[in-house]
Amino acid sequence: MATLKYIFIKLLKVLKWLVVILVSFIALIWIAVFIADTFFDNAAKKDSCADFGGAWDYDKDKCQYDPSQNNGHVVPLKIT
Repeated sequence: MATLKYIFIKLLKVLKWLVVILVSFIALIWIAVFIADTFFDNAAKKDSCADFGGAWDYDKDKCQYDPSQNNGHVVPLKIT
């Protein structure tokens, strides 16, 4: 009977550490996604703005296009 109790306690300890590792891994993934969304998505928006001929307006935090070109509208490139 003591052997079963010992095995059960060891099993609970292993399960506890597996849960701790799993929660830590989920938190690490969440932090990595948050950092990527915060920094790299912003750079991608500015880069795509420049790709379509716009300029990033830092005061308004949005892409500005020259009104003399295409009446201020972006014309997507046609890939043939």
